[in-house]
Amino acid sequence: RRLFETGRLLIDCCAEQGALRPGREGWRSAVRVRALHARVRRRLLLRGASGGEAWDCARDGVPINQEDQAVTLLAFSYNVLAGLELIRGGPVPEEEERAYLHLWRWVGRLLGLRDELNPCRAGMPLAKATLESIVLHLLHPDALSVRVAHHLLRAPRSSDAAFERSASMTRLLVGDELGDA
Repeated sequence: RRLFETGRLLIDCCAEQGALRPGREGWRSAVRVRALHARVRRRLLLRGASGGEAWDCARDGVPINQEDQAVTLLAFSYNVLAGLELIRGGPVPEEEERAYLHLWRWVGRLLGLRDELNPCRAGMPLAKATLESIVLHLLHPDALSVRVAHHLLRAPRSSDAAFERSASMTRLLVGDELGDA
């Protein structure tokens, strides 16, 4: 379901020129996701008060925090551009790169990411440095993350050959260390 909802956000935000203007479909979709994140954050933070296991902010940080939003934004901005460069064998034209990052900077703003923390605000070098910094301290693959990765690789298709192609492309994009996880 989350994959479908994420795909819907991407389509709504990018399907037509002007989609992110106030009141248009992309804008409404992004604001809907922002409100969803706020509800989930609130529910998790209040869970202990209603008898469930309390969210441990000291251990886990605030749920769906600014850093979480920044790294997710990078998945759709920097990672796409870096992946295109790998596949093309050369850089994306600078003007297109800037325009694409600007799109995601605005989407980040609509989703509630503060501009001073938005990794798309100052070009590819900042986006890359932010991603590398976050990955170094957040990304520690475990058994659950391996299962989730395999599920994501299988999601669009069901054949073993399709899985192998997806896994091979993922290894190209994330490198051997994470590809082996």
